Amino acid sequence: MLTAHVAVVTGASRGFGELIAKELAKQGAAVVLAARTEADIQKHKDSIVTAGGRAACMAVDVQNAQSIKDLYAFTEKEFGPATIAVNNAAVALQASCLTVSLEEMQRSFEVNVLSVLLCSQEAYKHFQKRLRGEGGLSAASQMLIINFTSVAGMEAVQARSGRSLCPYDFSKSSVNALTWNFSGVAGEENKKLAEEGKPTRIRVVGIAPYAFATEMFLGIAKNVGKPAEELAKFVNPCGVLGPPEIISDLVGKLATGKVGDAEGWHNGAIRTVDGDGSEAAYRDAFFA
Repeated sequence: MLTAHVAVVTGASRGFGELIAKELAKQGAAVVLAARTEADIQKHKDSIVTAGGRAACMAVDVQNAQSIKDLYAFTEKEFGPATIAVNNAAVALQASCLTVSLEEMQRSFEVNVLSVLLCSQEAYKHFQKRLRGEGGLSAASQMLIINFTSVAGMEAVQARSGRSLCPYDFSKSSVNALTWNFSGVAGEENKKLAEEGKPTRIRVVGIAPYAFATEMFLGIAKNVGKPAEELAKFVNPCGVLGPPEIISDLVGKLATGKVGDAEGWHNGAIRTVDGDGSEAAYRDAFFA
C-alpha cells in the first residue's frame, strides 16, 4: 500500500492521467491531480474522495515554470512533500518534418519536454526534503518519478510513422534522454544512501505506450483518416486497441515495488507497452 505516499499527476483530466490518479489513490496515496482546466479534474478528485481516498486538484499550465512551482507548493501544503511524480501531460501535434512550423515545434517541446524537466526538478526538491526527514522519511522511503514517453520516440517506429508526427517524435525522444539523465542523478544519490546503510531509494523510470484507447490516439487516427481500430492493426501486431487500464495498473505496480522492486533496480528503465508494435517496427526496419 501507498498510504505514506504523496503523488502528483499531470495531465490528469482524462486518459492515462485520470486512471493513474485513481489507481494510486486506491492504493492509499494522497493524490494531487493537475490539468489545464480545474473543472476537468474536480470531478475526478470528488470521485476519489467519495470512494474514501485522499485527493486535491489544481489548474496548472505546464508551459509556465511558476505554475509548476505553485503546483508543488500546493502539494506540500495539502499533504506534505511529494514522493511520487507522474509526468503525463502531453500534446500530439502532427506535422511532417518538411512542413512543421517553429510554433508547433516550440509548443511540443514546452508541453512534452520542458514540463517533464521542470516537474522532475520540483519533485526532486521534495525528495530532498524527505531525505532530510521532512514529512516522515521512514514511512515513505521509496520515491519515484515516472515520465510518460512513447514508442514514437524510438528510431524504427519514427522511420515507419514519424513522417507525420515530427513534433511528437522529437519531443518523446527528448523525454527518453531526460529520463536517463535524472536516473543517473538518482543513481548517484542511491549509491550514497546505500553506503550510509539507509534503505531509501529514488527511481526514475519511463513508460512508452502506444495504440491505446485514449483520446490522444483516437485523435491521431482521426487526423490520418483511419478508424482507430484499423490504425491499431497497422501499428500493433496484437491488432487491437489496448485498454488504458493496463497502464494505470503498471504505474500502481511500479509505485508499490511489484515491478522491478522498490530497491532501485528498476531505475533508468523505459518500459515499452505497445503490443509488440516497436519490436515489429524494428523487424520491419532492419530485418525485412
